[in-house]
Amino acid sequence: MKYGQKIKITVSAIALLAGGAVQAQDSGFSIGIDNEVVAGDPELAAMDVSPVSDQAKWRYVGLIDFTLGKEFSTSSDSNSGTQASYFNSGRVAVFVDGVTDTGVSITASADTGEDELSNLFRNWDEKDAEGLLRRIDPDDQYPVYGDDSTIEDLTPTDGKFYLKASKGENFLIWGNTKTRLDGSHYLGNERALYGLSLHGESDAKTSTGDAQASITGYASQPDRLPQRDVLRGTGGSLYFTRRQDISVGSETVSIVRRDAVTGRVLSFERLDPGADYDMNYIQGSVVLNRPLVGSEQSGNVVVSQSGDDVTVDLVIQYEYTPTSSDVDGMSYGARAEGYITDTVRIGATRTVENTGLAQQTADAIDMHATIGENSYVAVEAARTRGPGLGSSFSQDGGLVVDDVLTAGTENVEGRAVRADVQVDLADLGSKMEGDIRAYLEDRTAGFSTLNDEVAADEQMSGVAVTLAPAEGQTLRLAYDDYASDTGAKNQRISGSYEAQVSDTVAVAVGLEQRNTTSETGAETQQTDAALRVTYAPTEDVSVYGFAQDTVRTSGDVSNNQRYGIGGSYVIGANTTVSGEVSDGTAGVGGRVNVTYATEGGDTYYAGYEVDPAKNGGGQDGSGIVILGAKTQINERTSTFAESRFDVVGTERETSNAFGAEYSPADGWVLGATVQQGRVTSDAGDFDRNTVSLSVSYNQGDALSARLLGEFRQDRGILSGSNQDADMMLIAADVSYRLSESTRLLASASHAKTTVPASNTSLPESEYTKASIGFAYRPVENDKLNLLARYTYFDDQQGQVINGTGQQSDRQKSQVFSIDANYQLDANWMIGGKIGYRMGETAVSGSDMFTDNEAMLVIGNVRYTVMNQWDLLAEYRVLDSKSTQTRDEGALVAVYRHLGDNAKLGVGYNFSTFSDDLLDTTKDDEGIFLNLVAKF
Repeated sequence: MKYGQKIKITVSAIALLAGGAVQAQDSGFSIGIDNEVVAGDPELAAMDVSPVSDQAKWRYVGLIDFTLGKEFSTSSDSNSGTQASYFNSGRVAVFVDGVTDTGVSITASADTGEDELSNLFRNWDEKDAEGLLRRIDPDDQYPVYGDDSTIEDLTPTDGKFYLKASKGENFLIWGNTKTRLDGSHYLGNERALYGLSLHGESDAKTSTGDAQASITGYASQPDRLPQRDVLRGTGGSLYFTRRQDISVGSETVSIVRRDAVTGRVLSFERLDPGADYDMNYIQGSVVLNRPLVGSEQSGNVVVSQSGDDVTVDLVIQYEYTPTSSDVDGMSYGARAEGYITDTVRIGATRTVENTGLAQQTADAIDMHATIGENSYVAVEAARTRGPGLGSSFSQDGGLVVDDVLTAGTENVEGRAVRADVQVDLADLGSKMEGDIRAYLEDRTAGFSTLNDEVAADEQMSGVAVTLAPAEGQTLRLAYDDYASDTGAKNQRISGSYEAQVSDTVAVAVGLEQRNTTSETGAETQQTDAALRVTYAPTEDVSVYGFAQDTVRTSGDVSNNQRYGIGGSYVIGANTTVSGEVSDGTAGVGGRVNVTYATEGGDTYYAGYEVDPAKNGGGQDGSGIVILGAKTQINERTSTFAESRFDVVGTERETSNAFGAEYSPADGWVLGATVQQGRVTSDAGDFDRNTVSLSVSYNQGDALSARLLGEFRQDRGILSGSNQDADMMLIAADVSYRLSESTRLLASASHAKTTVPASNTSLPESEYTKASIGFAYRPVENDKLNLLARYTYFDDQQGQVINGTGQQSDRQKSQVFSIDANYQLDANWMIGGKIGYRMGETAVSGSDMFTDNEAMLVIGNVRYTVMNQWDLLAEYRVLDSKSTQTRDEGALVAVYRHLGDNAKLGVGYNFSTFSDDLLDTTKDDEGIFLNLVAKF
């Protein structure tokens, strides 16, 4: 097929105008077609288009459809007579994609949907059972139309509009996007929102390639709320989130390391989806690709805590859809930054959160000056006003969750200032290796951000010096000071010296003094000394022994005596064994970890840990056991499994997870995931069980099928309240090409949730819809089009229909329909529809169902005078078996073409009923004026 050649596409119902691109099979041609309008408009069903090529800069398609009318209906009150009411409806839909002469790429869509004119431009993402089903898989379900077209979503959006204009690194987006504000320590954040986002930067660059000036911002009226979960590492890979029904792709997953004493953030590592973790958005779970421990040693010779002195948390921030009420308010955020010299950057950040109870405004200004290859000075001042969002915290991977209330208060301002300095001695011209680091923070009560909740005024400061006076020698000196207006103080002075005394032996000594003051004014002083000897005969073997003791105390403070041995051994190229055992005044502690990784990517791990600081010191020998594996058994089978047993303390927990994916033959993929968790305590037991099953089959274009099921069950008492809840979600579809002219598609979906009144994470509802569709589109005679469908519909909640904004009746229905049309010649087309509904309905909220059985027959004829007039005549018959009534009526319409792209019509609908058998109202009679514009 040559460029410029005209083709005829009869793709009658692929929903593109909201932002997809329909690709005609084997043609290389791409065009957007509207699914509702095309079926009734032969001009749109046979459009002349040119192929998308490198020479074509633009492609577009659009529709404007407005209808004004007056309905007549007979009141049930005999004294009222005939009632009249005016109505209006419309739809605006357009898709544009191209590049301007100046190199700006523009992709845009708008699709208001059919609604009253006053509602056309209102946002929608209502949470109902059907909306929840759509979150099982981001791929939209579509009926069969027999044209083998595919959809590429170029305009992802939860709303009615999408716009993206970009050139180089600059862009403006209205639609679904993930915004990130970087550069500010306090206000850096990432949100997945529907709304406006933008980024612009100058063409001028610094010597390191950064833009001389840039601005990033977002504005949104969100339909979802942000949630932040802080999950202490368990030594395993499986973690549960606080919420379920998470917005797909909205998550930001990070590993945050903090000082165990002061809580100061030491490092921040953002993880990548797929490469580092997998997420189940419905059940709310994350599986890491490597285990995560909950604590680490900072490298100090003296360990201040009974365990490690660095905490390790998995921090998951995401968006979820609330069910108790709509989300009101707006969210804003912006950051601007620029380089006043080649090495000095200044920036300003502002965020505004007006959603729900999180009424907060936050501002920050910062400066970062690079003074050498590894040296810098950074300062920042920030303030927050209002509550903010708060977060949740869990010690056990998400089974038991404590909501951390925000420290922010309405109309109360919190402030924070910080300064960080790092100087590499090499940047100063020194021949001695080493660096100097210093920090200072001052935060006031009420300061609340994603990483900080300040309940009382507090100050933190410190300095650390690391020197290498000679080869193989390291000297470290550090001073840290913390003070709170509650009266609490913590001062730490430490020093250590490490020396490589031979090729295989290293010795380290350390001294540390801590001066503390409690909130009651009690003062203590403690000085600890430590010795560590490490023996590493090869790169694969390392053994160490350590001992530390308290040499001086003052006040009521316990000794920090501890001694033990540990080491690691790399067996071959794939296996690592590490462990430590120790004893002391806090009790027995230790851990052992074995990790085996194959060249094919398989990982096996086992761990055992006793934390002397947890619940009685673990002196009974109990502890936490972790067992896990991720394996690619063969080219067709992969599995993962993990078990965790924590049997210490007043709440004893166990959790197990298993997943597998198996391809028994080409085209087949079977998947299963099972997760189980149990918490046992004196207050009661709590169990969580989740199962996910999937089956898919794909035989090219001829046959494809998919089945997905999710089930979650919560039982028992947790934190003093009943947590019984069940959730089940099932979706299935089959597509089969019987021949070149016939297609068959079947789909089914079911959602059911049962929760107590105290649980607001999911709505309680039940919804089932199943359908079988058949399309007959003769290849050699495209004048004939026949579509058939059977639908089973069981709605126990009441969905919104006809754009009224009100819930429809509950109903149980079975509907069968056949639609057909035939193009007799260039002017005449005949068509018809036969539909049968068998079911019962009840007013929303009522259990009183009444029969509602009916048959609908429609015949129509359309006469077209090309580019001048369209004449439509239609006759309808609705036979209601339940009420023993028969309604008949006609619809006539005349359209006048206004040029090549618009037509204006007037008509009258003599029938009171709709041609949609799922719409049980009878309010359709009346005169109408219809304007349609298309391009």
